[in-house]
Amino acid sequence: MFRPLAALLFCYFAVSGASGLFNTTLTSPEFNISSVIEQTHVFNVTSGSPANMVISETPVGDVFGAQLEKQPRLQSFDQFGNANDDWSEPVTVTVRAMGGQDSDLQGNRTISLDQGIANFTDISLLKSGVVTLEFNCSTCQKTAHAQVEGRLVLVGGEDGRGRIVSIGSTGNCTDMAPALPLPVRSVASSSKTPVFGTFGEKARYGGLVMLDSIGNEPFVYHGISGTIDQALVIQEDGQEEEILLSGSFRNGMATLRNYELHPTIAPASGMLDPPCVKAMLHTGSSMYLGGCFTRVVNGTGVFGVAKLENNQFYGLSGGVTKNGAPGVVNALAAFNNSLGMHLFAGGDFTHAGGVSSNGVAVWNIGTDQWMSSVGGVSSGMVHGMAVHDFNGVATLVVVGDFTINGGYSGIAEMNIDNGPFTLGAFRGGQSISGSVFSILSRPGQLIVGGNFTRPTHSSNTMQWQGSSFSALQGCTSDIVVYDLKVLAPIVPTTNVTGV
Repeated sequence: MFRPLAALLFCYFAVSGASGLFNTTLTSPEFNISSVIEQTHVFNVTSGSPANMVISETPVGDVFGAQLEKQPRLQSFDQFGNANDDWSEPVTVTVRAMGGQDSDLQGNRTISLDQGIANFTDISLLKSGVVTLEFNCSTCQKTAHAQVEGRLVLVGGEDGRGRIVSIGSTGNCTDMAPALPLPVRSVASSSKTPVFGTFGEKARYGGLVMLDSIGNEPFVYHGISGTIDQALVIQEDGQEEEILLSGSFRNGMATLRNYELHPTIAPASGMLDPPCVKAMLHTGSSMYLGGCFTRVVNGTGVFGVAKLENNQFYGLSGGVTKNGAPGVVNALAAFNNSLGMHLFAGGDFTHAGGVSSNGVAVWNIGTDQWMSSVGGVSSGMVHGMAVHDFNGVATLVVVGDFTINGGYSGIAEMNIDNGPFTLGAFRGGQSISGSVFSILSRPGQLIVGGNFTRPTHSSNTMQWQGSSFSALQGCTSDIVVYDLKVLAPIVPTTNVTGV
C-alpha cells in the first residue's frame, strides 16, 4: 500500500510567561516521529524589550530640599507582561515632577535599568505641596506615576506638655517638637505655610507651632487666645492653599495665608455664638462646621452644625439636640453613594432636626434633610470619624469615648455604600478600651489614636491588621494622641504675622 510522505512544518512557536532553558519533545498522533527524528533541542527564552513600568516602592518624604526618606523603585515588563529580570541591553529611566520643571528635583534623575529594576537613590524635592513623579524609560510605551507620600505625624501631649511625633516609613519615631508649652490638638501643612501643630488647651495664650524640618527648633507663635481644636488645609479653584483654624477663640475660625492670620469671615456676615468650632469639612464651594455653637449673631439658631457658603452661615434644619437642649458635633465626614452626597456628623446628641440620631447623624446634602439611621451610641460621645474602604465596601468608621448596643466600645462602623444606615460593632465585635480621639484612613491602612487603657497594647496609636488592632510598628509613644495626619513635603519656615 502506498502512503504519502508526510512533512511536518513548524512555522511559529512561542513561549510566554517565563524565561530560561527549555527542552522540547515533538509528538504526532499519526506518526512515530522518534523513529525518524530523535533529537532534543535546548533553547533559551528571554523577555522582550522593556515596554511598561510598575512602581514597586512608593516614594516617601516630607521635607523640602531633603532626600526622600524612601526612594522610588520600579520594575519593568515587556509587552507580554514578562518581568525584565534577564534584560541586559542599555535602557535608561528618567523621572520628573509633573506640572513642574526639571529643577524641581535634585539628584540623579536618569539611571539605567539593572535586570529590569530602576532603583533611584538620591532624589530630593525642591517643589512643595503634593508632588506626583512621572517616570519614562527609553524603550517604554507608557509612563509610570507615583505620588510622593508624606510622613505620618501624630500630635498630642502628656503631663501638661505638647509633643509632635513623626513616624518614618520603617515605623521609627522621631520627636519633632518634644517639649511644647501646651498639648497640641491638631496638625496640618500646606505648600506655602508649614504649620505643624496648633496648641489646643485653654490658657492665657494660644499659638501655632511652626517647624521646617525634623530637628529644628519650633517657632511658637502666640497669635490666638483660646482653644484651637482643628487645622484644615483647603484650596479653592484657582486659589492658593490656605490653612483654616477652628476652636474656641474670637469668631471661632481664622485663616492662615502666607504666614499671616486673617478672619475667615467678615463680621458683618454674622458670627457663631458661642465661637466654638470643633470640626470643619470642605466640600466644593461649601464648608460644613460642627461644634458647640447655638446661634449666629444677627441670624437664626444653629445647634451644633452649620454650613458656611458665600460668606454666610446656614442652619441644617434645626441642627442637633440632646434631650431638647443644644447638642455638640465633634466630627464630620462626607460620602457620595447611589443615594447622593451625604454628610455624617458625630458628637454628643440624641436628635438631628427632630430625627432620632444617637451620636451619629446623616444629612442628605442633595435634599437638605436629615435621614433616619439605625442603632447609635448608647452612652458617651463620638470624637472622630473617617470613611474607609474595606475590600471595596465603603464604611464609616466612628471612634470616641462611647458604648453601643451589645456593649462594644471605642469604635463602631456604618456601611454607607447604600441604605439603611446602621451603626454596629466594628468588624463584627471589636472594642477599644479607653478614649479614641483620632482616626486616619488611607489605602490599605487604618490608624487610631487616643488614650487607651491598652490591656494588650503598648501604644496610644494602633493600626488595624485585618482581624485585630496592634501597636503601630516601631512607635510606642505614651502621649495622648489627639490628631493623625499625613503631611505633604513642606517649605522652610520664615516668619508669621497676625491680627
